[in-house]
Amino acid sequence: MPTDDALRVTSASLTNPATRVEIPALFPPVIDTDNQFTLLQMIEKELGDKHGTTLSEAGRINIVYPRKHPLKFPGHDNTAEFEAMKVWHMLQRAKPEVEWVFANALNELHKLGRTGNQTSVHALTAKQEYVVYDNATQQGASFRFGQPGNDKKEFFIMIDSGFEQGTTMANLLNFIEANGGAVLGAAVSDQKSNTLQQKNTSIFDNNAERAGLRAEFNDVARNTGRVAEMALAFSASALRDGKDISPQQAIDMFEEKLNKVGNSVFAMTDGEASRMIQTVKGSDEKSVPFLQVLRSLDEVAGVEKKSTPKPALQAVTP
Repeated sequence: MPTDDALRVTSASLTNPATRVEIPALFPPVIDTDNQFTLLQMIEKELGDKHGTTLSEAGRINIVYPRKHPLKFPGHDNTAEFEAMKVWHMLQRAKPEVEWVFANALNELHKLGRTGNQTSVHALTAKQEYVVYDNATQQGASFRFGQPGNDKKEFFIMIDSGFEQGTTMANLLNFIEANGGAVLGAAVSDQKSNTLQQKNTSIFDNNAERAGLRAEFNDVARNTGRVAEMALAFSASALRDGKDISPQQAIDMFEEKLNKVGNSVFAMTDGEASRMIQTVKGSDEKSVPFLQVLRSLDEVAGVEKKSTPKPALQAVTP
C-alpha cells in the first residue's frame, strides 16, 4: 500500500488549506439528487447571480463526491458514487451540450471515522486531505481542475448519499473554494430540508438581542445564523460549572480555540453548530460542558503543533 507521502507527489497547483473557508451565507439549500429540474434551476441561478454567466457559457460543470483513494483503500465502498453517477447521467441527458465531468479523479486520503464518532469536537477538528489521481478509467470528460494549462474557471456541484452534520461537504467545499474553484450547490439522496450554512434561528426567539454580540457575529451577510444561539448555550453551560462569562466572552473563547485548529464559527455548518449547542446543553449522557469543549480543542491543537508538517499536495498518476 502506498504511503500518504507517496500519494502527495506534487504535480498540480492545488493545495490542501490549513484553515476552513467561510461557508457562504447565501449557499443554496441542499437538493434531492432525483430532482433534475430543481438541480438545473439552481445551477443556472448560481451561475447568473454570483458569477455573471450562464450554463452554456460556463461550458463545464464538475460533479464531485466523497471518494476514498483507490490505491490506499482498495475495494472501499464509496457509497456516494451511485448517486453521483446517477446525477451525471441525468444531467448529460438533459443538457448534452454541456461538459459534465464525473470527477472520480478527486480522492480523499483519510478515513476520519465520523460515522462512528459524530461528536462535535471530532467533526470540527478532523481534517480531510484530497489528491488528484487519474487512473485512466475516467468516463467522459477529464478532470481539469488545477491542471497545467487550464485557465478556465471551474464550477462544481457536490453529491453525497446522505447528510448528517454536513462536515463532509464542508471539507470538500473548503478544498475547492480555497483552490479557486466555485461550488454552486449540493445534492444528496432523500434530502430533507438540510442546509450547509447556518439557519438563522434568532428570528423566532430573539437570540441575537439576548446574546448582545459584536457586529461581526451578527452580520447576516456572513455565516452567522447559529452563532448567537451557540453563544447563549456556551454561557449557560459555563455558569452551571460556576464560571460567569457573557455570551460574547464565550463565543470569543470558542472562536480563539477553533482558530488554533484551523476552523472558525463562520465556517461551521448548520448541523455542526446545532450539534455543538446540544452537546453543551447537558440534556443527555453524550453531553460535554462548554469548558471541557475548550479543553478538548486545546488538546487537539497541542497534538497538531507537535505533528510534522506534510507536503501540501498533490496530483498522482499511475
